[in-house]
Amino acid sequence: SDKPIPISPIKILESQEPILEEKENEVACLTVDDINPLEFDVILLIDVAESKSSTKEIQKKLVENNVKNEIRKCHVGDFLWIARHTTDKSKEFVLPYIIERKRIDDLSSSIKDGRFHEQKFRLKQCGLENVIYLIENYSRGGKVQCGLPFTTLLQAAANTQIQSKFQVKFTESC
Repeated sequence: SDKPIPISPIKILESQEPILEEKENEVACLTVDDINPLEFDVILLIDVAESKSSTKEIQKKLVENNVKNEIRKCHVGDFLWIARHTTDKSKEFVLPYIIERKRIDDLSSSIKDGRFHEQKFRLKQCGLENVIYLIENYSRGGKVQCGLPFTTLLQAAANTQIQSKFQVKFTESC
């Protein structure tokens, strides 16, 4: 079937032991309604593979807006959210949102070398319901740097939205 295979948070993050119990290829899932907001903090995780200079700028803006965040190795995606228990820090739950961020020049490169399809496959298989593909405009000297015709990149974005059923968002820059 085309339905994503649910996996435990330990397979998405290098973290503590998984909180969700697996029973014969099934994962016990919590909903947002199961998490008491007075007992959990929501934290945005930023993958360590994000470029160092952009990560510092992103973190600065997150702190300015009172968004709790951490840098951690994520096996899938560039950003995802967790709920962490306020007193028992070993209790973490991956929330059902994940973002793959691409600068437009990197999107072009990933289409050329095949990473684009491989990353979309892994995102589809991660089991998180809300996959967001964030495409960031990138220009040098006011000129957009693509590497492929812009229409090709727009077609790739449309395919990602329609065929992969990801949310596709365009932004000027972070």
